Amino acid sequence: MEFENWALLTQGKEVIWQFGSLNEETRLRTIDFLNGLHKIGKELYDKGIASIRFHSSNLLHGDELFIVNLEGSFFLIIYDPLTTIKIIAQQSDQIPEEMDLLIRSVLIGQAVITYANLWSNATPEAGMHIDMLFKQALDEVIPIRTQRDMNVFVDHGTCSFAGLTTIQCLTFHMLLRRIFEIEYLNLIANPWAIVQDHTSMPVYLEYNAPKQAHLIAGYLTVINEYVLDIFNTKLASMVFGGGELSSIDIVHGLKNFIAISNPTKLFSDPVFLNKFETFDVKIKNDLRRGLVEYLALAYSQANYQQYRLKNLNDLLKVIKKEE
Repeated sequence: MEFENWALLTQGKEVIWQFGSLNEETRLRTIDFLNGLHKIGKELYDKGIASIRFHSSNLLHGDELFIVNLEGSFFLIIYDPLTTIKIIAQQSDQIPEEMDLLIRSVLIGQAVITYANLWSNATPEAGMHIDMLFKQALDEVIPIRTQRDMNVFVDHGTCSFAGLTTIQCLTFHMLLRRIFEIEYLNLIANPWAIVQDHTSMPVYLEYNAPKQAHLIAGYLTVINEYVLDIFNTKLASMVFGGGELSSIDIVHGLKNFIAISNPTKLFSDPVFLNKFETFDVKIKNDLRRGLVEYLALAYSQANYQQYRLKNLNDLLKVIKKEE
């Protein structure tokens, strides 16, 4: 299909709003795809799907499906969210008032649920940090003149996003997800891995998988097929959850791929490393180039996470030590 910007709002098996041009077959496949992803997330992490990224060598094409999932009832899926939201904003007067209200209600509802879930087990200090993250996203969306204005939206465990327009809600969700991927990704997810053929059979290596390896392999094959058919590229990663996020990353070889959860913990696990080192050489060589690129990026991001929490003097000491 053509790489056009599009968005869908679905309820059950029904598309109740569409932006952009999608044919009937793609709409139906996307609905089945969303419901399947929700099921996978619930089974593996007890969380719904949040976003999907795929490999794209064309800088003019988006590489993400952004998903707002309201408790499995409504799904709002946006291809290439940054660009698509801008286009929707330019044409917002074409959205019927009732539909605009419904989209806004779904977005506000999910924001409230995410905020409440994060606060439910938070210490006072952690709660202040949660408020700061929400305010950071809000500050990019609307001009906030004073802290008092900001507290209208979030303040010590209470929240109200009724003052946001639909476009502001869309932008807020996207920014908040980006922030959470820095703050909360894989904090509690157990590391696991599966190596499989692109056709899903057989599974060559399984380590610590949360469900039967062949079940996960079947899911991943179906998702890969959807991404390949619709976007003519390969799946790169999936993120599940609203606040605390868990991810599955996919590293492809020519014939095989490895699915990875929590890479920094996984590749520092001596049991997994021993299993991987004694693994089939041909399959490992097939994955080698992709894994080198993937691990270099994963560990640079992990170092960023570690370094950004240091004060300037401590960080300068680390840099000097590494010279």
